Amino acid sequence: GRSATQPPIEKGSGSRLDSLTAPERRLVELFERCAPSVAFIQTTMREGTSQLSLSAGHEIPAGTGSGFVWDNRGHVVTNFHVIKGAARAKVTLNR
Repeated sequence: GRSATQPPIEKGSGSRLDSLTAPERRLVELFERCAPSVAFIQTTMREGTSQLSLSAGHEIPAGTGSGFVWDNRGHVVTNFHVIKGAARAKVTLNR
């Protein structure tokens, strides 16, 4: 989300948008419109498992990445390297 020290960008006299060029304002508006669909992805891998082991092992952090919500069913698109080898992926949205 937005930092407590950084108020939302609004148009109008004295706003932070007033000092931007028209293309910069359009870009800021685009980012703000699209931000809710950006996904932060954290993955874990299973450690200590083998075919000869009776224990299930445990999960360790593997990596992070980003993606975006593809449709209204909640499918998320990301690059393969973000989830490669992952046992689990946690997806967080910026809402």
